[in-house]
Amino acid sequence: MSKQLSFSPLANQYMKNFREMINNSEDKVDVTNSFALISCRFLQEVFPENADNIKDNDVTFQPSEQEFYKISQDLFNEDYFQKIWQCSDLPSIIENFANSAYHRYTHITKHPQKSQMKIRV
Repeated sequence: MSKQLSFSPLANQYMKNFREMINNSEDKVDVTNSFALISCRFLQEVFPENADNIKDNDVTFQPSEQEFYKISQDLFNEDYFQKIWQCSDLPSIIENFANSAYHRYTHITKHPQKSQMKIRV
């Protein structure tokens, strides 16, 4: 049995920031952009030697998909990414980010007047 790598401590640091970002999101586009930004920054820290190759659009929020996210084929085809993705908790971490984004996304969809009423500072 192979040992599974865990990035949960790092993910917990990002999750706090991510929740704050999406809770302050004023519309669905903000939620989508926040997900892409946090996911990208997280993966860049997981793969520091390949950080320049990981772009904001490599992990996108897809509320209509079953997992609520999609990883670009370019990133998924990279050997370094595949190796860690298959033997770590990265899939569940990205899924947690996506689930949080989806909950905020559906809330904004159901209550658009609340986001329009936010006071801008």
